[in-house]
Parts: sequence; structure tokens; C-alpha cells
Amino acid sequence: MVIQSIRFALRALLFFCISALLPAPALHSQTDDIQFEHLTIEDGLSQSAVFAILQDSKGFMWFGTKDGLNKYDGYSFTTYEHDSYDSTTISHNYIKALFEPGFDSDRVNFCRKMRLA
Repeated sequence: MVIQSIRFALRALLFFCISALLPAPALHSQTDDIQFEHLTIEDGLSQSAVFAILQDSKGFMWFGTKDGLNKYDGYSFTTYEHDSYDSTTISHNYIKALFEPGFDSDRVNFCRKMRLA
């Protein structure tokens, strides 16, 4: 009985040692297709401090800053800012969070510091 327990323990130890030496393909496959590009105010971003980032279902990148909402189409930025004399503009410039509604991909909603905007 003791010999069987020792054999089992040795087999388990051998199995774990061999499996630890084998490469884990899942760890390597996730990073192969990532592309990263630095975007700055020289590229048209309204401010260098970005508080929220979202890629919507159409592929546009949205950036929330203290100076408004920035949409990047892969080539240039469009900035949406609050204008107190125009009721069709965004309600605040300080964008801290972004999300895409489930059924309305043409709108990007955002949150202000203390309350929903």
C-alpha cells in the first residue's frame, strides 16, 4: 500500500514537471495581431490627457478628455465640444467614461465627473 502511494506521488510529480516545461500556445497567440499607434495633440487630439477610450462597433475610436469628445476614424480627429449657446452640442466637455449602447451604434454616451451628462 505504501509503495503504491509512493508510485502515485512520483507519477504525479513527473506529470507536473513535464507539463510545466511544455510551451503554452494560448499565452503567445493573443499578442500576434495587436497594433498600437500613439496619437497626440499634433494628430488632432483635443488634449493629451485621455480619461476614457472606446472602439465602437463601426471601428471608430472615441477618446474622452477635459476638452470634449474626440472621434478618430483612423486618419483624423473630429472633436465634439459643449457650446452653451447651442443645445445640439454635448452637455459637458469633461468626459470620464464612454460606452456604446447595445442597439444604437450611432450614439456614444458619456458620463461626467459626478453625474450622467
